[in-house]
Amino acid sequence: MSELERIRKVCDWLIFAEFAQSDSDLAQKLGYAKSSLSQILNGKVPLSEKFINRVCYFNKNINRVWILNEEGDMLLKGILKDDSVEKVKQLQEQLNDKAEIILYQKKEIASLQKKLQDYENKKL
Repeated sequence: MSELERIRKVCDWLIFAEFAQSDSDLAQKLGYAKSSLSQILNGKVPLSEKFINRVCYFNKNINRVWILNEEGDMLLKGILKDDSVEKVKQLQEQLNDKAEIILYQKKEIASLQKKLQDYENKKL
């Protein structure tokens, strides 16, 4: 895998892991225009040390050595573990909140269906 392919993989991971919402958001957070980021990731502009440093500084989980030499893993293990635990907790809380909302909405739908049925029965 080339250095460029590895940096693309890192950028995809940053979006997947929700450190950025999109390519545009990632570009902005790294201090680049979307078009500049696109040119870098498409190989139209050479991949610079400055860009690699910005990406690694943006997220401390990223293994700079892996980007440069493909040695080790893309993510640093120790830091990722702590962040992952916190991320899982946050996601679980969000799921619980969504489940409560869904339950409330189901009850509301059932209530409205009953009212509609009662209304239709009175009409006949």
